[in-house]
Amino acid sequence: MYGLKLVEKPDGRRMTYSPQSGVRLATFTPALAEEITRAASVALGGLNAYDRTTA
Repeated sequence: MYGLKLVEKPDGRRMTYSPQSGVRLATFTPALAEEITRAASVALGGLNAYDRTTA
């Protein structure tokens, strides 16, 4: 599945949502959602939208 949305909440928790096209395309069990979020966070190396790299 492509187009998942990783969101960081104000309290620092990250959550993953399925793609949206006017209707819900998928739902995840809480355990699967946590695993997807954990994998995405590891892939990002702890970075968030406010982190920038310098060239």
